[in-house]
Amino acid sequence: MGRGAQAQTQQLIDQQLSQTNAMNQQLSSSIQALGSQASAGYQNLLANPGYSQAQQSAITNLSQSALSSSFDALAQNASNRAARTNNSAGYGDLEHSHELCSALDVKKGAFDKIVSAQ
Repeated sequence: MGRGAQAQTQQLIDQQLSQTNAMNQQLSSSIQALGSQASAGYQNLLANPGYSQAQQSAITNLSQSALSSSFDALAQNASNRAARTNNSAGYGDLEHSHELCSALDVKKGAFDKIVSAQ
């Protein structure tokens, strides 16, 4: 390899090294910035754990509403079937059906109290 080719090769190596160092510097800066953002986010989570009172209330209300709707729909469906067929179909006589619905209402009320206490 002649002196000219050797100097040119060294210049290309130096140029590549300079570009690599610049890119590494940019990556290092980006990593530090992301680390700072993550650190701030973690500190916020530690300072404010869990749901706020408003969020807890909204979650509870939505859960109660969904459960209440399901219970009411099932009770209405059973009532409609018994009325349509004039047969309680396993729910016993009409008096027993009222007792069953009353028992389910009591259980639903107890569940509502537990959920609202949370």
